[in-house]
Amino acid sequence: MSKPLLTQEQQKEYLLSSIRKQVVFNYPDKNKGKRTGLLKHRSVVFSADFPEDGITYWDILDIIRFEGEPEDELRFTYYRYKYKEGINLRGKPIKLGWNFAL
Repeated sequence: MSKPLLTQEQQKEYLLSSIRKQVVFNYPDKNKGKRTGLLKHRSVVFSADFPEDGITYWDILDIIRFEGEPEDELRFTYYRYKYKEGINLRGKPIKLGWNFAL
């Protein structure tokens, strides 16, 4: 496996860089629709690392102020940081970089 492009510290910095940015939440129930808000705070905790698969997991706690709501809300989630490789149009392997998946 290739050497990771980002260290764990760089991954954490990336996750924290979303603070003070707009977030969008789509409810699974289509009747509730989509909500937008501001990510006010985020706590990022290392969870697990699987170097043989190129995967790192992070546990996340977000504090979000959704538009039209009087109080902040909590969102518990995780991010999976996985190295991906692909093949170009000529059939040669290329590195596509990392993929954060919520």
